Amino acid sequence: WDNGLMGTGQIVGHMDSAIQRFHCSFADASVNNVPGPTHRKLLAYNQGFGAASHGSHTAGTIAGDGLNTGDTRGVAYLAKIVHHGIPNDSSTGTTFKARLDLHHSQGARVHTNSWGQDFTTAYTGWTRAVDLFSREQEESMVAFAITNASSAFYTPENAKNGLAVSGHSDNAGINSWCTGGRGPTADGRFKPDILAPGCSIQSANTTTGCTTNTSTGTSMACPHATGTAALIRQYFTDGYYPTGVSGANSSVIPSGALLRAVITNGGQDMTNVSEQMALGAGGFSAYPNNREGWGRILADNGLYFPGDARRLVVRDVRNASAESLTTGQTWELEFDVNSSGEQLRVTMAFTDLAASIGSSFAPINNIDL
Repeated sequence: WDNGLMGTGQIVGHMDSAIQRFHCSFADASVNNVPGPTHRKLLAYNQGFGAASHGSHTAGTIAGDGLNTGDTRGVAYLAKIVHHGIPNDSSTGTTFKARLDLHHSQGARVHTNSWGQDFTTAYTGWTRAVDLFSREQEESMVAFAITNASSAFYTPENAKNGLAVSGHSDNAGINSWCTGGRGPTADGRFKPDILAPGCSIQSANTTTGCTTNTSTGTSMACPHATGTAALIRQYFTDGYYPTGVSGANSSVIPSGALLRAVITNGGQDMTNVSEQMALGAGGFSAYPNNREGWGRILADNGLYFPGDARRLVVRDVRNASAESLTTGQTWELEFDVNSSGEQLRVTMAFTDLAASIGSSFAPINNIDL
């Protein structure tokens, strides 16, 4: 926020239970609180109106704005929201994919989802929908809250092209895991990707005023991470890159893969997470691991602003571009590391083809860094 990133010009897709549109985090009396293109917050409400605690809470966290600096202000509080309900078609994913496509057509480029199936680790229709949509609409990034079951990893957070979010504690316990499952996926892929605040989070409730309630879970963490993705997207669209100054550079339309890369690049090791991940014959490493992924989200470490010692270099290539890799090809970048005073981090993210529903091994392309 201090650098001018509040979500201006960004639209977030919110798929959850109903939002209390009369809560001050979302209300707009100038249009009689009717969502639409001139509403200050709710550009589209693609289901019947209602008011649910879960949906209001997550919407408030990602982009609510009660016009004050308290708990009614979300992460990307100047962003706008398009909303739809939770689909019920895990076997095919057709409805889920159609709703993602609808939100994309309504301008959303980051999509928050705090729901799933806590009983299967399969590559389901919902999982395929995430991968297929992300491949077809490369400018969009889909995030999912992972299960709260501490020893499992379910669907559709097991998608290849999605951002899988777990929860850490807040304030004094910021370096402690709070809630969320444990990877890897059933076919051995590293997950989760990142952790965000998920314990005792205050956000909008179902009243028509400005009161809040406290909730805990990965459902609360996912909109934190997705809202941060909206801020990162604004960094590129508003011409911050590469000098870190708004409007000083050409606007860049980032891919969803680039947003995932920046988020994980800035992840911070959570020193109070003791679980270790086997690295084969080489032994063990405490970070990264299948409990905390790449650690807690810290966007400022993934971006460059004036005065920062560590710079940022980005290469963002669409799959249909002539610059994209084909079988057997490589791409190389040379750069100088000026000192050991800052950690060097190199992160690659790519958008794979969707696998078939029920695949026991989902990866199709194998791209190595």
